[in-house]
Amino acid sequence: MTTVEKLIASITNICIDLGIRGKYGPDEIASLVCDIHFTYLYDALRDRAEPVYAYSTDGKRPMTLKYRSAKLFEGSATLLWREPTLRVDDLDVAASRYLELWLREDMSIAVVSCVQIVYGDEDDYITEFREYKGDQLPATEPAPDLLDFLDCIEDLYPEEFHSDEVVVYEP
Repeated sequence: MTTVEKLIASITNICIDLGIRGKYGPDEIASLVCDIHFTYLYDALRDRAEPVYAYSTDGKRPMTLKYRSAKLFEGSATLLWREPTLRVDDLDVAASRYLELWLREDMSIAVVSCVQIVYGDEDDYITEFREYKGDQLPATEPAPDLLDFLDCIEDLYPEEFHSDEVVVYEP
């Protein structure tokens, strides 16, 4: 199975799960998934891939300690979807817990819980802790609506190929 075929399988499986949760019919799910241009999506996902760390700190202030712990999983990954499940704001501090869906280099889905603390204005200092939850969305966690998820996916790649804007990757 090629990497593009693995990508198609992973995205299709998560869309089926989200579609069932959202009470979409099988034909409607299939029609929506068929609208995805997987070749463009593959290139965009590879281009946006980054290492994902279990713990990191970052910031824009001078003398900010920038720290990266061990990688959460091997290789790089691309964030597909992220939504806050809990948020607490104070004057200078915002604390949030997010549920995230990442696509790893092997084209498998990773469900991740992220706790993020942001200090100051304009992300002066950010600290994030991530925990891998598995390859399936837990039934007890909020899940994106299928249409919202597909909007996130389609926002990752251009509607048309433009050679000066797109990096092409060999699958």
